[in-house]
Amino acid sequence: MIEVEIKSLKIPMFLGIYEYEKTLKREVIFDLNLTCNLELSNVNNISDTLDYDFLITRITNHFQYKNFNLIEDVLYETMTLIKALTIAQNGKIKITKTETHINVSAVSISSNF
Repeated sequence: MIEVEIKSLKIPMFLGIYEYEKTLKREVIFDLNLTCNLELSNVNNISDTLDYDFLITRITNHFQYKNFNLIEDVLYETMTLIKALTIAQNGKIKITKTETHINVSAVSISSNF
């Protein structure tokens, strides 16, 4: 088993239910910890492992032009993408919405899959 961590993938996007949130892109941060059932000695081709560059590109392309009302929707779509595009058996996803409130720097939600 190996773990692949992708830390602080930052994607500017529209996220929120309030009108002011729908007109201003904010930075959303993706933290992914993915577990794959691989033996390091058997890995000698990128197609036999978790291609993190491919995954980062696909996640960025998927989210940067979409609008979301809820951070939970972003979490769900991220989980769906990871399951469809990778060999990860399980992991943890954390989504952080920045600039959420005048008195708060960020709000995060996370889930295991």
